[in-house]
Amino acid sequence: CSHRTPMKGGVRYSLDVDADEVEALAALMTYKNACANVPFGGSKGGIRIDPTCYSKTELQTITRRFLIELTKHNYVGPAIDCIGPDMNTGPREMGWMADAYLKTLGFQNVDSAAVVSGKPLHLGGLRGRLSATGRGMYAAAEFFLEDEELMKKIGLTPGLKGKTFIVQGFGNVGYHVSRYLVRGGAKCVGVSEKDVGIYNPDGIEPEKLEEYRESNKRSVKGFPGGKEVEPSINVLFEQCDILIPSATEKIITADNAKAVKAKMIIEGANGPTTPGADKILLENNVLVLPDIYVNAGGVTASYYEWLKNINHVSFGKLSFGNEKEIAELLLQSVEESMKKELNKDDIKVIMTKKLSNRMQENSEKDIVLSSLAHNIRKSGKEVLQMAKDHDLGLNLRLAAYCNATSKIFETYENAGLAIT
Repeated sequence: CSHRTPMKGGVRYSLDVDADEVEALAALMTYKNACANVPFGGSKGGIRIDPTCYSKTELQTITRRFLIELTKHNYVGPAIDCIGPDMNTGPREMGWMADAYLKTLGFQNVDSAAVVSGKPLHLGGLRGRLSATGRGMYAAAEFFLEDEELMKKIGLTPGLKGKTFIVQGFGNVGYHVSRYLVRGGAKCVGVSEKDVGIYNPDGIEPEKLEEYRESNKRSVKGFPGGKEVEPSINVLFEQCDILIPSATEKIITADNAKAVKAKMIIEGANGPTTPGADKILLENNVLVLPDIYVNAGGVTASYYEWLKNINHVSFGKLSFGNEKEIAELLLQSVEESMKKELNKDDIKVIMTKKLSNRMQENSEKDIVLSSLAHNIRKSGKEVLQMAKDHDLGLNLRLAAYCNATSKIFETYENAGLAIT
């Protein structure tokens, strides 16, 4: 949808790609961007190939040619459509696309790097982009778990501490959200991967599992920190408080939804719950944090990368030094005021170690992740308020879509294009 420009969406390489899928995903991106307060329209792209059947050189040729064809038809550009990574694409493919655009239509465009997000750092990428989706999911979970009214409805105590969770898919999204949740006081008790599932009610350490996976040809099979479960999908129906499907579509269906024991579902993947399953989960008082809201951390970070590219400066580069000086002057002011009020000259106000370390080591990544968390919480408040205003109960999916469509309509209406 081009209600706002540029548009934003990922490009995927998969044998499942077809026109209907791309159109549906483009619509989903439109709603996601609106729900997350990202000022982009929605788009999507794809090439119907199995990337594992091609060499690196062949994939680069395919990727560059795809970008050239899009460019020839004026479908992409920093102010038209910003491409991002998706299934089976990542920084490598985004780097190829950015370079192909720079050396053709973007040759004399100083903002040409903004045509693609998810690029390698040395091509204008963003620090913190890799863990952004997981960080956003953590912020969303934390926000909704704080709501006492919602937690009472689903039978959970407020707060993240002590909650157990199972994650499906231990790639970029699944690993990082697990890491953040464990750091926040939750316990990972299960992981479902394509080859095997791992379950351990005493807890699984995400870092140790990821380390094992990287040393074992990206497989969790044989991990000593839990019992193996086959087929791997059965792990999703073990006892836990929170279930996190973060791999593929249509994992929770009308056929298996009744077997879900979790009280909350956080949709890290796009479309992991079918409409039939959604209805059953609502009847069973399961709170579902919908994909168009909860996994918008990635597109939010992509927006930040776009801003970085058109502004030609890293976040914080011009302000870190000044912020440190202001903090030091503030402490000095407090110290002098206390000396004056208490009539004592031996008072010393010092910077805590935590603050000192933050000031010394502050980075673009810190700004990105803290801003992202703030944006996710703000969007969550809008979704929650929409649910309360329209008496939608636990149906946060409908609330999120209502929130998104109202913003899209308002944009068209303000532009004078409202449908009458």
